[in-house]
Amino acid sequence: EFNLKKDRKNLLLWSEQGIGDQILFLRFLKDLEPYVNNLFIKIDDRLHSIIGRISPKMKFLQKHENYKNYTFDYQLPIADLGSLFVKDASYLAKYKKYLIADQSLTNELKNNFQTKKKFICGLSWISKNDEIGEKKSISLEILKPILSIKNIEFLDLQYNDTNDEKDRFFKNTGIKVKELKNVDNFHDLNGLTSSINLCDFVITVSNTNAHISGALGKETFLLLPKGK
Repeated sequence: EFNLKKDRKNLLLWSEQGIGDQILFLRFLKDLEPYVNNLFIKIDDRLHSIIGRISPKMKFLQKHENYKNYTFDYQLPIADLGSLFVKDASYLAKYKKYLIADQSLTNELKNNFQTKKKFICGLSWISKNDEIGEKKSISLEILKPILSIKNIEFLDLQYNDTNDEKDRFFKNTGIKVKELKNVDNFHDLNGLTSSINLCDFVITVSNTNAHISGALGKETFLLLPKGK
């Protein structure tokens, strides 16, 4: 059983749960490094470049790579890291941020995002969770009072196709929710992270964007459904 008192060893971390939960537990990587010689991780490939900025010495295993090519002393599911480091609520205030965005990409995206408004707000209003995604989602129409606020440009952070809803909303209200055409919010999580990083703040339902925004230390307004 792996613990922090034993000699430094080779440790394999493997992912479990969804991409949002994987991002949540990345907060422990810097804490873990002093206790291992070599740290390996098998996690969603879309996170590799992001993790590389947190922990440059991390060794990545690809999705279908054979474990027999490596020697591990211990293995842990990534969600077990919390039990090693969180002793009370004070730990949660330890890090204001633990993800690092690609700053050069952020600057490039910001230069290409044309707006004369004072603030940029990242917006995410749909959850694709198979079980309760519908209950966690909201419509642009319901968000109209917020989207009508002057001097705020709203940037679509959704990882699904929202064009039909945005077009209908613009036709009915004259309010446009913009998007970055050169970032695939589903497949390119590094690009999505930079998109969130260029925002002044984020309004989001409970989905992967909430985890990324919080982990970047971005001011985040989370919309949660009552009772869920």
